[in-house]
Amino acid sequence: MSIHSMLNHARHNEPSSPTAAQDALYDSVLQWTFSDPEPPPPISREPEQRSDIPDDPKQDDIQYNYHPHSKRPSETCTLREYLLQESARRRVPSTNDTPWAPFRTRIDFEVAEFAQENMLNRAATNKLIALIRRCAANMEDLTIVQSADIDKQWDAAAKKCTDFKKYDVEVPYKNNSGPNTVTFDMYARPLWDWAVDLIKDPSLSRCFVWDSVRIFRHNGNSFIRFWNEPWTADALWEIQSKLPDNPDAKPCPFILYADKSKLSSFGTQKAYPIIARLANVIVQDDTAESGKTRYVNFKNAVWHASFYKLLESVARHSKTGIWTLCGDGKERWLFPVVLILAADYEEASVMTLIRGSGGNHPCPVCLIHRDEQSDLTIIADLRTAQGSKEAVETAQSSSAEAGENLLKGLGLRKVEVAHFSSHVFQAVSSKFQNAFWNVTNSDPHLAAITVVSEETISLVR
Repeated sequence: MSIHSMLNHARHNEPSSPTAAQDALYDSVLQWTFSDPEPPPPISREPEQRSDIPDDPKQDDIQYNYHPHSKRPSETCTLREYLLQESARRRVPSTNDTPWAPFRTRIDFEVAEFAQENMLNRAATNKLIALIRRCAANMEDLTIVQSADIDKQWDAAAKKCTDFKKYDVEVPYKNNSGPNTVTFDMYARPLWDWAVDLIKDPSLSRCFVWDSVRIFRHNGNSFIRFWNEPWTADALWEIQSKLPDNPDAKPCPFILYADKSKLSSFGTQKAYPIIARLANVIVQDDTAESGKTRYVNFKNAVWHASFYKLLESVARHSKTGIWTLCGDGKERWLFPVVLILAADYEEASVMTLIRGSGGNHPCPVCLIHRDEQSDLTIIADLRTAQGSKEAVETAQSSSAEAGENLLKGLGLRKVEVAHFSSHVFQAVSSKFQNAFWNVTNSDPHLAAITVVSEETISLVR
């Protein structure tokens, strides 16, 4: 049975409950998976082989080698057991017969969700509700009468988790009229508080994997490593190696996705939404200043000053860790890190404070020169947070011209944000800072993943 066939079957055979729907889909997936005579092998970038194989391993056996700090022994299982475990891990158990609460009924929630996803204004929402109430066969299932009812229930739902806070972001800016301070409003959920909401949720506890692990599949002769999740890659393994050698010390990785977009409900204003429901940073361009070097630096300063606010609690805990009672009842010593920064090229340039496609070294990850990008035989040195920080500090202690030439030669941009530094950031001596330098074991250059978009293509042409 193909995936499309399963989905079509699900559409025409509506289950009795959301849980039944989820179980039916996974049962279909498992049936489809094991009906194949030979499941496709996982993608392997490099054939890393293991010699420490167990006695009499079978072809397609899976081996788990956990991080040494976890004090967990290696494990081996069959491919079928591995696929069943991975499938079970993705099932979120329902601990509530009414998961749509505080909405009074499921259909109330679905109507509100439809209005939210389609960005309906109040007039359109009221018209939608009126049409549904006229057409619905079961009127008792639709208790909302107007848009205000939806607002009240969204407000009630929002109080069940960490709410948004307003932050004032003040950035010094010197234009033709002289120096002044520009203030922006930023709305964000405190990053660590939001994470703790998820970590402490018992219904999600089985979905968390707290130890990095290297996974291998036996090909009949030896175990070959493969990668399928962030915790199976080397980056998180290396981060856990830097933590205290304690089986309760665990990395708590964050993935942040940023992409500039226009706000259709606010005319021509633009926003920098940070996906994962973390923050919105609104920046309004001034056409009279746009394109000038000082204004580009100013916009970068606004971006990083705002991220100071967002990362403040994470930065504090990244240095010392914090003991947290997790949803499974176990207490762990958690060290938050920024593992992945996903953005298109323009946002990646801002995150890593490089000069972009016009710089001498336009890559946010390595130091390849702009004139050598077409030569695929060159293995360029990788950028590191420590190297960028040292260059910025050297530029700061030099004359203005010498410092600018140094940074320009490396394709880096300076951003002055000392005015916003709180006690969390005082350990960083340079007043020209990247917000991510304050999060221990987090390197924006290593974390940067550039998402190719039409806007990105137009920038590099």
